[in-house]
Amino acid sequence: MYKIIDNTRLTELHSGEVVYRTHPSPSDMDILDFETRTSLLPKDIFKPVTSLSKLIDFNEFQVYPNEEMMKQWKNQDFEHRLSNGIIRAYCDDEDVRDRVEHLLLLMVEGLMVQYRSFNPFSNHADAIFVAGGHSLERPKAAYEVWCQGNRCANIVVSGRAPQRELPSMKIVETEADRYAAYLISKGVPDRLIAREQLATNTVQNVEFSIDLIEKILQEKNSRSITVVLVTSASHMARFYLLVKTELAKRRIWWNVLCFPAKEDGMYLPNECIPYVDYIKLCLSEYRKIAYFCCTGL
Repeated sequence: MYKIIDNTRLTELHSGEVVYRTHPSPSDMDILDFETRTSLLPKDIFKPVTSLSKLIDFNEFQVYPNEEMMKQWKNQDFEHRLSNGIIRAYCDDEDVRDRVEHLLLLMVEGLMVQYRSFNPFSNHADAIFVAGGHSLERPKAAYEVWCQGNRCANIVVSGRAPQRELPSMKIVETEADRYAAYLISKGVPDRLIAREQLATNTVQNVEFSIDLIEKILQEKNSRSITVVLVTSASHMARFYLLVKTELAKRRIWWNVLCFPAKEDGMYLPNECIPYVDYIKLCLSEYRKIAYFCCTGL
């Protein structure tokens, strides 16, 4: 039974009830400090951003890792000024355009956490965790992992945000519902799909879904657990960081691998997602990573 105090942070499990509260307790935040959270990031993940800032003479940006810089970077106004400066340089100066594009691709590689990537032909998955979003590319990627020798793996789909509302029928289809429907249409048995239908952001995707995954894996009674994360390429680093941090809080030691979906246009800007929009998308993810490293949220 769900007992909802507030539609936000999952923090306790007792007597079979899931309890939510708005803010983390001090004990939640004491578990991981700034250094521990940043140690979970890929090495030099901020280096392309540092290079971009130097390219456009944006001198406010300092070399990572630096807690003071991260505190500044988590500010949305800082992100917008850096983003606008890069976009102006990209659009107005042909001499720097190729350099901006090269650094942007390095940013995407860092956000994909390629060094932890899942190979469906050589790795085994016990569970596949799909972050909520608007694109069906995410359940498609989950299905790809499931098909490659992982047909016993459970798939956890997360997301409350409604994808379609029909007022006359009073039907709301959540992201989790939509993803599950796609997977079932492809032949994945409904019994292998777990739906988390309360999360409205990435933090909640992670916190609310790990309880489902824990329950599933306890039933499997496996000694070595591998969980595959599926989300967009640009979202992967933050998703991975949040999952690893939440597992550390709970003293859970799963092997966590990543399998980026192709919704970002095969991971790179293309005619559907131009470079200007991709710059904004990537810098927004970097700001959210910095915010998490500083606050744990």
